[in-house]
Amino acid sequence: MSLLLKRGKVFLDNKFVETSILIENNMISKIDNELNNAENIIDCSNKHILPGLIDIHVHFRDFGQEEKEDWISGSKAALSGGITTVLDMPNNNEPITTIEKLKLKEKLVSEKSLINFGLYIAITEHNIEEINKTDLKYVKLYYGETTGEINPGKVEKIFKNLNKDILIVAHAEENDIIKLNKKNYSIDEINFHSLIRDNKAEYTAVNFLIELAEKYGNRLHITHVSTKESMLLIKQAKNKGLKITCDSCPHYLFLDNSMYNKIGNKAKVNPSLKSKEDRKALWEFLINGDIDCICSDHAPHTFEEKSQEYNKCPSGFSSVELSVPLMLSSVNKGKIKLEQFVKLMSVNPAKIFGLKNKGEIKEGFEANLTIIDLEKEGIIKGKKMISKSKWTPFEGFKTKGKGVMTFVNGTKK
Repeated sequence: MSLLLKRGKVFLDNKFVETSILIENNMISKIDNELNNAENIIDCSNKHILPGLIDIHVHFRDFGQEEKEDWISGSKAALSGGITTVLDMPNNNEPITTIEKLKLKEKLVSEKSLINFGLYIAITEHNIEEINKTDLKYVKLYYGETTGEINPGKVEKIFKNLNKDILIVAHAEENDIIKLNKKNYSIDEINFHSLIRDNKAEYTAVNFLIELAEKYGNRLHITHVSTKESMLLIKQAKNKGLKITCDSCPHYLFLDNSMYNKIGNKAKVNPSLKSKEDRKALWEFLINGDIDCICSDHAPHTFEEKSQEYNKCPSGFSSVELSVPLMLSSVNKGKIKLEQFVKLMSVNPAKIFGLKNKGEIKEGFEANLTIIDLEKEGIIKGKKMISKSKWTPFEGFKTKGKGVMTFVNGTKK
C-alpha cells in the first residue's frame, strides 16, 4: 500500500518547503515535489505537514482509574489534538518503581494504545542500581509533595549514583516550604493552593536540583515550570553549559491565579497557577527560546472529584487535546512562529528524550506525521472533549489552528 501526501508545506531542515511525501510500508520512502503516483493520494494544499507532535508529560490513568481515563480514550484525545506520541507518568494506583512493573505496564498499554508511547519509571533511592542496568533513557523524580515525598539526602544519592546518560525529569517543589506555608495561611482562602505552593517552593527546589546536576554531571529536565524565578535559574544554568532543559504547559501560559475566583478548587494543579506577572514572564522566556518543550501535563479527573472541597479535590485537569490548538492560536496571533511551535512540540522533545525516528521528517523514518490547518477555528467546550474528563478550565477559549490529520507509523488515524 502506497500513500502520497501531495504538495503540503512540509517541515524540512527547520523550515517549510512545498513538496510531497510518499509513504510505503509505513515508512517515508521519498520526499519530492515531482511525485504524482500512489495507490492513495491526499491533497495537502494549504496544509502544513509536521513531524508527529509529541507530548512528554501525560497521565493516562487506566489500571484501576478507568473512570478518569484509559489508554483508548486518552489515545483518541491525543490524536484529536494532533499528538502522535506521548510519554506517560508512573504515578498509577500502583506506582511504577521497578523494571518488572514497567514491563508489565508496557505490555498492557501496547494492547490498548492507538499512538506511540513511552513510559516513565519513578526513581527512588532504592531502584538506582536496577535502573542503571537497563537502557532506559529517562526517569521521573518526584521532588515535591505530589506523589510521596523524598528528602534532599536521598535525592543527592540519586544524582550521585545514577548513570549520567539517563535524563532526570524532575517535579520541583520544596516540601518544607509547602508545609510551612500551610501553617501560615488559612485553607478558607480561595487561592490557598497557590499560597502554599508558591514561587519560593518551586524555585528553591529548582535551584537545589540544578546544584546537584552541576556537582555530579547529570542531565536534568525540569518539567512544568511555572515561575519567573525558576526560569531565570534555568537560563543561568544553560549559560554555564550545564545539561539542563525544561518545559512548561499551556495552563501556565494562558491561565493564572485569578482562575480561583472563576472556578474555585477546579483551578487546583501542581505546581499551582501563579501570577499574571509570572505568566507574562514565561511567554518572554518561551519567545526567546529558553523553554525547550511544551507539554500538557494531562491529568484528568471527573467533574465530581474536581467539585469537592479543597482537601478532597485532586490536582490537575485534562488537556492533551487542547495544547496544540491553544499554541497554534498563539502562532496565528504572531506570538511565536510556526517553526518554533514545531521545535517545542516535536523536534526538541524527540532530541532531549532520545526518541528514535521522531521529531523529523526524513526518508527512511517511520511515517509519524501531523497535518495542521492554520485556518481551522474552534471554541473549547468541555462537553465536546474526547477525554473522559468532560470539563476544562479553558472553557470558552476561541482557537485558530488545529491538527486535522495524523499518521502513526504510516497509518492514518
